[in-house]
Amino acid sequence: MARNSQTREKLWPGLVELLEQDLAEEPEISELPFSSSNLWILEQVALWLTLGQIPGLTHGFLSREHVIQGGEQAGSPETEVVHHYFGIDKIAFLSEISKNFGE
Repeated sequence: MARNSQTREKLWPGLVELLEQDLAEEPEISELPFSSSNLWILEQVALWLTLGQIPGLTHGFLSREHVIQGGEQAGSPETEVVHHYFGIDKIAFLSEISKNFGE
């Protein structure tokens, strides 16, 4: 992505610099092509690739009580595993995190 002029323009400047540094350290290794035109899922793809390298890691479905989405209010922090927020919910999400974790 950092070497491709079309995607390079869409990435955050700090990320481009980090990717360029990583690529410079390992010049004989070619980068993986990004599998989507949607840069909003960049972190998700990176997480999937990272988790895929953990030996013995298993996966399964999360129940509805474990996942909060968008502007839904938190139910019980003890049972929540994932909170998927959208760009318009970012301030509310960060505020809730700060309140729950005292930051």
